[in-house]
Amino acid sequence: MVQRIQSVFLLLVSLIMLGVLFLPLWSEVSPDGSETVNINAYSLVYTQGGLTDAEISTKPTWYISLAALFASGIAMFTIFKFRNRMTQMKLSAVNSLFIGATIGLIYFFSTRAEPIIANHQGEFEIGSYIAAAALFFNWLAKHFIQKDEKLVRSADRIR
Repeated sequence: MVQRIQSVFLLLVSLIMLGVLFLPLWSEVSPDGSETVNINAYSLVYTQGGLTDAEISTKPTWYISLAALFASGIAMFTIFKFRNRMTQMKLSAVNSLFIGATIGLIYFFSTRAEPIIANHQGEFEIGSYIAAAALFFNWLAKHFIQKDEKLVRSADRIR
C-alpha cells in the first residue's frame, strides 16, 4: 500500500535529495570579503575581486549531483515496490549507500576547497545538512518496512 508511513519517509528522501541539487553545499569567504569559494552540486567556484566578482576558477562537482539523483530515483522506485517488502529493504540499503556517497563527496570537495583561501575555514551550508536528514529519513523508512515485514510474518504463523 502506498499510504504507509514508510512511503511518506521515502517521498521525503526523494524530495530532499532533489533539494540538494539546487541548494548551496559549502562556502568560504575571506576575512576581508574579497575572495569566496562556493560549492554546489554542479561546480566549485572560486571568485575574487570584492564588488566586481571575477571568476578565477571553476571545477566540476557533478559527481555530487549524480549521486543525489540516483538516491532520489531509488527512493521513488522503492515507494512503488510496496508489494515486495524484501525488495524495498534491499533498495533502502542501496539508497543509504548513495546518500552516504553524496555526503562523502560533499566532504571530499569541501576539504579540497578549504586550502584555497589561507587561514580561514569554510562552512557547510543547508544542502549538506539536509543530505544528512535524508539519510535519517531513509533509515526510518527501512525501519518501518522491517516492522511491517515482521507483522506479516507473525500473522502468517498464527494462521
